[in-house]
Amino acid sequence: MTVTGIQLQEANSGGVVAPLGQEFKQAYFSEHPTLNGMQTINITSDVANLFAGNAELIGELETAQANADNSFFAVVYLVAPLALTDLLVGGYIADLAATYEVATLLFVTNADAAFAAAVNTELAAQAAQKRYFEAVLKFRKAGADTPSAYATAFNTAFSAFSSSSVSIIAPTTQDNWLGAFGGRLARIRVQASAGKVLDGGLKNVLTDPAYGQSEFTVLDDARAVFLKRFVEDPSSVFVNDDLVMYSTSDTVTTMAQRRVLNKAKREILFYAFPLINDDKFNKDESGAMAASQIASKGLEVMKKPVPGKNREIHDYSLSTSWVTGGVAIAFTLIDVNRIKIVDTTIELTI
Repeated sequence: MTVTGIQLQEANSGGVVAPLGQEFKQAYFSEHPTLNGMQTINITSDVANLFAGNAELIGELETAQANADNSFFAVVYLVAPLALTDLLVGGYIADLAATYEVATLLFVTNADAAFAAAVNTELAAQAAQKRYFEAVLKFRKAGADTPSAYATAFNTAFSAFSSSSVSIIAPTTQDNWLGAFGGRLARIRVQASAGKVLDGGLKNVLTDPAYGQSEFTVLDDARAVFLKRFVEDPSSVFVNDDLVMYSTSDTVTTMAQRRVLNKAKREILFYAFPLINDDKFNKDESGAMAASQIASKGLEVMKKPVPGKNREIHDYSLSTSWVTGGVAIAFTLIDVNRIKIVDTTIELTI
């Protein structure tokens, strides 16, 4: 029996074609004074011309291009001024998900706790439909705040918010590095940290020398992503870490772990769903074992290193069982640091 899987939906515009790996595809949500709808871009797109009228968006996209590689692909989702709000953002995400298959959602707007909660709620709703995303938001710039006041303001704004699917950037006084973070994510494999020093510093970004270790400690404890330099390489700029806004009970605490988990779920569905949905297995132990072998094919690829690239997971376990009206696929993932990041189940209806 030949396993073909589910072909990725590829919606194109402007002659831009998405790369095969969904984990590298992104979407940028932004307001625009005259444009609306969705437009795809790649590494060579003239974003200054395409999105003239929104300097902030142009800056973020140009910085994303500078930090990505030639496979960069993104959907830019434009809405009217003052329309990128917590009340409406869920609908935009759902609209995008119905048209494009992307992985990372980035929002070119100043997020507060209500906006972050709305994004997280829609990510959960999409996950229930077996569509898996991670999101990157940004807090406001510091403005007239002192460094200590700004760090405290970030902590206060998001102290009650938690999500293992959302990272929030603290841009201090600088624009455009939401795009730098996005460009880095589009270039590195899912298991890699965006803050890995060996991958080199971010391009076209600067740090604010007024921010020191005391502010970094507050921001790090608040689970923020922020820019810093290291004494070993003072000429380069890195992110502190790729933290998500995790809670004390979350096993997924970094963007790398979230990307690994989301890719693993997509791989399981890619291989298992076509056969299981077509009711090709006997509803007995041997049928469950056969289903497990099919469902684990993608995880096996993630586990095996290929020339020039490291493995994406250290290990996994997977089993299937028949439930009323479908099949339950239980799996455990161990990340490359040998940390168990998930022990969960996906159910498919037959």
